[in-house]
Amino acid sequence: MSLSDTKVRNAKGRDKQYKLMDDLGLYLLVKPNGSRLWRFDYQLNGKRNTLAFGKYPAVSLVDARAKRDAARNQLANGVDPSVEQKLAKLQDEFNAENTFGKVADEYLKKYAAAGKSARSIYKKTLSLKTHAATLKDRPISEIKPIEVLAVLQRLEKRGLLETAVITQEAITEVFRLAVRTARTETDPTYSLKGAVSRPRHKGRAAIIDEKQFGHLMNVIEEDDEGWPTVKYALQLLALTVVRPGELAPMEWTEIDFEKKNWTVPKERTKMRREHVVPLSAQAISILNEMKKISHHGKFVFEGRFPKQPIHKGTMGGNLRRLGFGHDQHVPHGFRSSFSTILNERQYDPQIIEHSLAHVDGTVRGIYNRAKFLEPRRELLQTWANLVDEFKARSKALPEAAE
Repeated sequence: MSLSDTKVRNAKGRDKQYKLMDDLGLYLLVKPNGSRLWRFDYQLNGKRNTLAFGKYPAVSLVDARAKRDAARNQLANGVDPSVEQKLAKLQDEFNAENTFGKVADEYLKKYAAAGKSARSIYKKTLSLKTHAATLKDRPISEIKPIEVLAVLQRLEKRGLLETAVITQEAITEVFRLAVRTARTETDPTYSLKGAVSRPRHKGRAAIIDEKQFGHLMNVIEEDDEGWPTVKYALQLLALTVVRPGELAPMEWTEIDFEKKNWTVPKERTKMRREHVVPLSAQAISILNEMKKISHHGKFVFEGRFPKQPIHKGTMGGNLRRLGFGHDQHVPHGFRSSFSTILNERQYDPQIIEHSLAHVDGTVRGIYNRAKFLEPRRELLQTWANLVDEFKARSKALPEAAE
């Protein structure tokens, strides 16, 4: 006769231990001290075995039957449930000894032993002990990318972009140690590259406030005392977000007005590969203005000397003349303004990176450059429209830009 919960609950200890039988090999072993233990007897390859399922009432009758049924399914598939139970116990013990927190502690000891600076050790410790505290007790082999992403996004939402980057790097290093020491098979941070916004480079000052950026663009546009060629170069630099050294020697032959593309030759790019820049309507308008003053020479932005382009440093000098110092905004800073503002507005980070020519040089990278041309065209037109919007807002609220 099958057991009932009432019978199990009322079972009392006797002088000797005894069994209360259920069905299909499951029974309750009652000890003289009143302890009630679930047991399951089975045979495999002619050998009798007993499996322990835990103690009542921590394990209820329903739970014990579920464990019995699971064991019987294993037996039906030729699997010894006793062996599987031992393996599961070993895995639980392994997981308990190899949590993220414990591996992080080991990593920090190795990091300090390598002679790293006190400041670097402090940053790593803060990242792993404080910012990644939610991962501390998780078995490192079970952590999913979404858990790491949640850590990084909390920092990103607080505007701590640099801290998010440092924390991601520290977490990655902990997982790499775990992979090298066979405590996990994969690094979940690998798939999170580019998942959070990158901070602007500290060495390249940039205005990232939208209203202040609009003020900057208005000052450049309304400059009637400077050299028009440099004014237009700065405006085009802001819209195309290329590097100053790529724009200064820009040639008319590189521009396809019909397709509205500008092809920067590989010899002039940082990564030494051709970069196609989709041209917004505003960028085309600037180029048409330059046609009127460049005398149809080789270079779009001709310098003071005949048949020579302007020097890239000329744009920085013009910004300083307009009151924007090295610590406020530099020509290269337009790239940071573009990236920061659009990332904060939650545009696709991948398209932003491709627009900045931050892509790999593999066959896949070459394919992606072609694949993302139209999305980049849409994004750069959106950026140009936003710049116009920022300029209008700055004029309407001039005090906000001061």
